Amino acid sequence: MGARALGAPVSRGYREEMEDFAYCVRLWDQANEKDRRLTRCPGPVAMADAIIALTSNLAMKHQKRIEFKNAWFDPASNEVPDGEMKAKVEV
Repeated sequence: MGARALGAPVSRGYREEMEDFAYCVRLWDQANEKDRRLTRCPGPVAMADAIIALTSNLAMKHQKRIEFKNAWFDPASNEVPDGEMKAKVEV
């Protein structure tokens, strides 16, 4: 029997991820280094989720297919799915 059948709201996990992140931040200074726990959703995973959501929204907005680029998923890369969102670097 699923959660919906029991009347409980269905969760996609985002709330739990944010609660876990807040828990880790709150307790970071209280734990010694060996007892510190990293979040359940590490940065690269969260970044990939955001890239997929952003690119999907762009594809729907412009009603066109967008090919994913590997560089978008590289934290060291300046490439982003939406060129208009690229940070402007002053020289």
